[in-house]
Amino acid sequence: MIISGTLNPNIRSFIDFQTANDIEINNFIKRIDSLAIKFDDSELKSSSKFYYNLLKYKLIRTPSIYLKQKDNSEIHVFINKNQFEKIKRYDYLGSDRKYKINIKLKYKKIDENIFLSDSILEVDINKF
Repeated sequence: MIISGTLNPNIRSFIDFQTANDIEINNFIKRIDSLAIKFDDSELKSSSKFYYNLLKYKLIRTPSIYLKQKDNSEIHVFINKNQFEKIKRYDYLGSDRKYKINIKLKYKKIDENIFLSDSILEVDINKF
C-alpha cells in the first residue's frame, strides 16, 4: 500500500528503543503490564500488546515516524534503517517549526497497528 502524509516529529516514546538495552526494554514493558493489571486499563493493555508484538516481529529497535494524513489522522510507521536516513535529520522534537516534510512511502501491515515501510518514494522538504 502507498500512503502520503506530513512528518510529525513531536510524538515520542518515553524510551528510546534504538539505544536502550534489552533489560531496559523488558522493564519498560513489564511496567506497562503491571499498570494495566493494577488499573484494569484497556489502553495500557493495548500498549503492552503493541510492544510485545514489536518484540515478536523484531521491530523494537527499528526507527519509526508519525505521518499526519489529510484527514488529520496519524499513522505510526516503522521504517527500514537505510530509508530512515533520508529523513532522519528532520525527525526530532521541534523540527516542525523550521520544516514541513511531506512523505510518500510504500508500506505493509504487519499486525494490528504495526506498519512497516522499506521504501520512501518521495520526500518534499519545505523550509518556513
